[in-house]
Amino acid sequence: MADTTESDPDASCMERLKKYIKTKKGSILAAEMVSFPFLCSSLILSMVFFVVFMMALDKKFRAVNWIWSDFFRAIVAAIIYIIISIIFLHQSVGYPTLIASGVSENFIQPEP
Repeated sequence: MADTTESDPDASCMERLKKYIKTKKGSILAAEMVSFPFLCSSLILSMVFFVVFMMALDKKFRAVNWIWSDFFRAIVAAIIYIIISIIFLHQSVGYPTLIASGVSENFIQPEP
């Protein structure tokens, strides 16, 4: 989902950032960078795609299919998130309060 808005080539980086973060794609990538800091690979790829679309580099480098690349990045991030969720769910088996609250037993040690 590449942003199709035209960017001013003479605009500064900060102006492009402010303009791009107001778009749907920019807000989604910014939300991913804020909400998934524990997924290092997802965070780095989100930053890369944020910069690529913000600076309109997707229009300059046509050799890469940016839409499919972004799609596969989102799929990989979702799979990693599901795997981490399953691991935390498995660790909290037997502690229904941890499952309900979504907190790992590594953070709160329940009383036996």
